Amino acid sequence: MSQHLRKDLPNNHLKLTKWGVLSYLGGVDNIKLGFVSRKNIKMNNSHVLSGFYDIKLNDLLSVTNFNRNIA
Repeated sequence: MSQHLRKDLPNNHLKLTKWGVLSYLGGVDNIKLGFVSRKNIKMNNSHVLSGFYDIKLNDLLSVTNFNRNIA
């Protein structure tokens, strides 16, 4: 798992779980996550791509503790 994802998991656990569940329902096998930051903290229209990460859906769902056996 990437350092970005490890760092953002506690802060964005619900978002990552939501994206994982939506991908699971959509039949997706892999997800590409991108990490961006602002070039200037005062401007909200200029960003820099700091990295991206390809992750298998099963890995993301296991990290977020998603239980597929809920009826």
